[in-house]
Amino acid sequence: MRRILLTYFTLACLSAAGQSRYQINFQDQRADLAVKELEARFNLKFSYDPSYLEEYRVTSNISARTEDQLLRAFVSQLPLRFKIASDVILLIPSKKKQPRKTTSRKVRGKVYDRKTGQPLALANVQSQELRTKSDQSGGFSVRPQRDSIQITVSYLGYEPSSMWVKTDLDQVSIQLTPTNELKPFILNPESKGSTQKSLVSHFSINPKQISSLPALGQPDVFKSLQLLPGLNATDESTTGLIVRGSGPEQNLVMLDGYTIYHMDHFFGLFSTFNPNIINHVDLYKGAFSAEYGRRTSAVVDATTRNSNLEKVTGGVGLNATSFDGFIEVPIGKKLGIVLGARSSHNGLLSNDIYNQFLENHRRDIVQAQEPDINSDLRTEVEPNFNFFDTNAKIRFTPNRNTTIDLSLFISEDSYRGAFEEEEDLVGREYLDKAFWANNGASLRWESHWNDKHTSTFTLSGSSYESTSSIFQQWTFFSDIIFGFGSEIDTIFREGEREVFGVDKQNTIEDITLAYKSEVNISPFSRLTVGTEISNFETQLSIGITEDEEAITDSVGLESGLFTVFGNYQYAREKWQLNAGLRVNNYEILSRSDLEPRLGLRYFITDELSIGGSWSRHSQFLHRVTLSPFGNSDQYYWTLAEGEDYPVLESAHLIAGIKWQKGPLTFDIEAYRKRTEGITESEFTLFSEFNGIDQDEISDFNPVGDNVARGIDIFARYKSPQLSTWIGYTIASSINRFDNSHLPESYYSALDQRHEINQVNLYRLGNWEFGSTFIFGSGRPYTPPGEDGFTDDEDPVLYDLSRLNSQRLPVYHRLDLSVKYQHDFNWVKIEAGMTMFNVYDHTNIKSRRFTARFESDDENSGDEAQQGSFQTIPLDIELLGRTPNFFLNLRF
Repeated sequence: MRRILLTYFTLACLSAAGQSRYQINFQDQRADLAVKELEARFNLKFSYDPSYLEEYRVTSNISARTEDQLLRAFVSQLPLRFKIASDVILLIPSKKKQPRKTTSRKVRGKVYDRKTGQPLALANVQSQELRTKSDQSGGFSVRPQRDSIQITVSYLGYEPSSMWVKTDLDQVSIQLTPTNELKPFILNPESKGSTQKSLVSHFSINPKQISSLPALGQPDVFKSLQLLPGLNATDESTTGLIVRGSGPEQNLVMLDGYTIYHMDHFFGLFSTFNPNIINHVDLYKGAFSAEYGRRTSAVVDATTRNSNLEKVTGGVGLNATSFDGFIEVPIGKKLGIVLGARSSHNGLLSNDIYNQFLENHRRDIVQAQEPDINSDLRTEVEPNFNFFDTNAKIRFTPNRNTTIDLSLFISEDSYRGAFEEEEDLVGREYLDKAFWANNGASLRWESHWNDKHTSTFTLSGSSYESTSSIFQQWTFFSDIIFGFGSEIDTIFREGEREVFGVDKQNTIEDITLAYKSEVNISPFSRLTVGTEISNFETQLSIGITEDEEAITDSVGLESGLFTVFGNYQYAREKWQLNAGLRVNNYEILSRSDLEPRLGLRYFITDELSIGGSWSRHSQFLHRVTLSPFGNSDQYYWTLAEGEDYPVLESAHLIAGIKWQKGPLTFDIEAYRKRTEGITESEFTLFSEFNGIDQDEISDFNPVGDNVARGIDIFARYKSPQLSTWIGYTIASSINRFDNSHLPESYYSALDQRHEINQVNLYRLGNWEFGSTFIFGSGRPYTPPGEDGFTDDEDPVLYDLSRLNSQRLPVYHRLDLSVKYQHDFNWVKIEAGMTMFNVYDHTNIKSRRFTARFESDDENSGDEAQQGSFQTIPLDIELLGRTPNFFLNLRF
């Protein structure tokens, strides 16, 4: 027994002596981070160059008995040698770096929704060396630098997925599961290692994530974008984006490659983007890359969803303003169709939203034509309003390297309203009609020649048509004499009628053939080159009818536009670079414009980065507002022709800092944007009310510039149940003109000094609660003239020497929403309601003025009427407290 115990003890000691003292495992870890782990685990001290080591990765399971064995095993797969000096281990780079093991194979894959089988376009796909995005069909490809790699895929609203992939696999299918957590629809800027089209001022939206936000109708993509800092949300009567002091006409809005010129349904109550069929939306608030052009302020690039190729899916919905439906139909494994449609139901329900909105908003249109009508105009005939939109997308995938998309879009709005005003001596009737339509189509062919080269051909076209008319009829109940002093101006007899009408029609059409080629030069850099050939045509007709006489004036312009561009992107570890150049040749003026773009970002730490951009942009279209004091829907499009409407040019300068750690995100950007070539010619339409003589109208077509400055601040916290963020903007937008009738500089109509938007989303079981609070300082308006008269003895309603010198009251409102959802075996039900402007605050859209003649009581008979004009403000109020409901079924 003693010998057995002695033998066991001896073997145990030998075994213990043979056990490894150093055990550590590295799985594709960055070399500099591996060194830090060695220091922490084994109390070692290293001296090394982090910038050299961070380029390499370590995959090794080390088991060593001595420190020397540990170090030799660690540096064996790295271009390093080590030397120990005192207690410090020196890691010395080899004179010649060892080439990494590479493979000629590439890994291809596709990303799908696990529940629906829907391909997920623009999903984030990250390997060790490269971060990219899936294409429109959910496909991606990477060339590994080793025999096996780890691929991590993430997509907004889905659980991330990671998997190790052997390079001998030809195709990888990655399915993402929709998350039950609340995640904000606003994505962070891309992290290190990414290549993207913009390094600053970029946000993305997945429409699935806005369904819980309060809305007047359906959840709206553009209303949600307005909640971002740098955009204005203080006017619910438009879905156009006012980005950093510039109007919606300076934004490029694209859907599947074609242009959308007008975003408003129902005069801005919600946008023409159907959230049921929108897959992804990118917003570039400024300094966008050379791939985008034709506008001077911002870009909205949206794509429609692709069909589920596994089964038929769809849904229907109903709310207080409209009903909608969509369906996805697979035809085999290579062809799929998506259809979506929405329509108003003005006659289906008694709808206070329509009536309240129309009564406040369209009244201003009538007053624009006849500024001295009664401000308490009442609706005599129930207004009739209808809209619909239809989207369709057909995707054909003949093989895994080729995708062909056909996309169609049709949208129409029509309105007819009758208003009546009656006084003791005269009755006035007004017939107000409006119609506008958007149409768009694109055919897109995308080819993946290999893992490095992708090319895209796109043929696209779009059109926008707008018509509006105001018909007035005056009926006199007794003889009326107008005049001043003893001079008789006009005599109207009892029973006499005066008829007057104005008709406006405006169209814009474009067609574009585009080619783009993307080449991955290395895992860290990409070169994009392309060309676009476009043709634009605008037509404007204005007709005036007085009694039985009609006069019509029409003007049309047409021009071609030829563009070439190149863009280089580099992203590796701490640095990101985006540099490009766009060259335009505009046919009608025979001029060429150079648009350089440059963006840079540096990561101080993994959580903290700084960045900036500088860029120049050109625009060859003008949108001229017909109502300069407050109506967003009264305007026309025209091409730049070099005199009254020059080419718009802007320069963007942006600098910012971003920090993200865990659930917290903080983003601050400062910007300066100068836009040259803006016009204010619409003031000539009001010459009889602003004191400008008729012989001076031809000189009143000023062309000037605008300078917008500001700081955007965005802070967010997110958790599985709660997502909350706040955006704040402090800004100014100042116009400068060399014109004797206007101040040398003045605040633009879009100037808003302060705006705060606060959003909360909270999930509790099957319930979701949302709230938005919006606060904005008052926008400018022009005060009336002080007892002034024109040469025709008309009152001066506006003092243009004090243009936009006073401010409207502050804007603020609170919106709330609640949604309940439940999944059955074959259908998902969502039901809820929203309350817009909960505490019923009166917000003012615009302030105009009218002058009413107050006669002296003692004047009667045939004597000329005596009295004076009184200037009266006309405030156009926005919506008060407004409830809404919704019910959605999805299968």
